Amino acid sequence: FRCPILFINMQPTGELRPMMPKPGTCHTRCHFSHKGIFELLKKGKGAVQCPIAGCSAKISKDSLIEAKEMARQILRSIRDKENEEEE
Repeated sequence: FRCPILFINMQPTGELRPMMPKPGTCHTRCHFSHKGIFELLKKGKGAVQCPIAGCSAKISKDSLIEAKEMARQILRSIRDKENEEEE
């Protein structure tokens, strides 16, 4: 669950929450943190090529949505680690 732009772990909420392009605009495996993709978009002046290797789709602020399923997976992973530590 690492952001491929910032190389840090994403979180289920906040500025490190996972984002993805709207379905049909990019590969389904293209996920990045909100902070990472918006920093990239600022540098690219509104639109950039997807930062995932092998994907040539153009990404803009309007083409992004929150990756809610990935956020749930991150939250489950955090809870699982907490449960393991309690045992």
